[in-house]
Amino acid sequence: MARREEKKIALILTGSSEPLTRSQVADYLGVSVSTVRRMEGGELHPTTDERGVRHFDPEEVLKVAQSIQSATVSQKGSGLKLSPGELAAEIFERFEQRHSLSEIVRELRLEPRKVRAMYHEWRTSLERAEQLRRHHPAPASSVQAYLESRKRIDQLLAELPEGQPTRISVALGGTKVWSKEFKQDVVIYDELGGFVTQGPLKPSDIRARFGEGQFRITAYSLVEHRVLWEVAAGV
Repeated sequence: MARREEKKIALILTGSSEPLTRSQVADYLGVSVSTVRRMEGGELHPTTDERGVRHFDPEEVLKVAQSIQSATVSQKGSGLKLSPGELAAEIFERFEQRHSLSEIVRELRLEPRKVRAMYHEWRTSLERAEQLRRHHPAPASSVQAYLESRKRIDQLLAELPEGQPTRISVALGGTKVWSKEFKQDVVIYDELGGFVTQGPLKPSDIRARFGEGQFRITAYSLVEHRVLWEVAAGV
């Protein structure tokens, strides 16, 4: 909990009334950006500017940080346990933030073998699980994706709407399996995760996060709530 305390102190020392971004809030609270989204409208009440960007009140964020700290201390003292789903969410968020095995064991008081088992679940995509558990796995959604050139990827990323939140999801292409439905081999993709952008990107932004490879890239508009495009290509 030392890291969270340090972030709280840093927030107090800034003494700034400037609003915070979603990523800054996640950093201060020691949680993932997805957790911050779930807190919006509940513990947090951000304002939204004309571009659709959310801004958070530092004082409200500080109160939430104090509440999280108090709840954590209370939980440890009373011996309360998280439900299996809540525990899985806590562990997955730490994997997303690249916490070490040691940190997770110390923070959540779990046996290392259980954390390793959860890591396997976190790394095993829905499509990979289909491949491992079924004779005829459900077809990968990528069979509907267009196989595009790098030039086309450059264009699609450059045309992402300015000032509008768009989630970019990236999956790494792996082995192929026979699809009974499509009567052809389909690629099994392992989901690597995603992030939200407020405007155009470059392929280098993808490589900086996920390296190089044969990816399936999906752009989902958080304003229109629909898939803008989904393509498979080398980046």
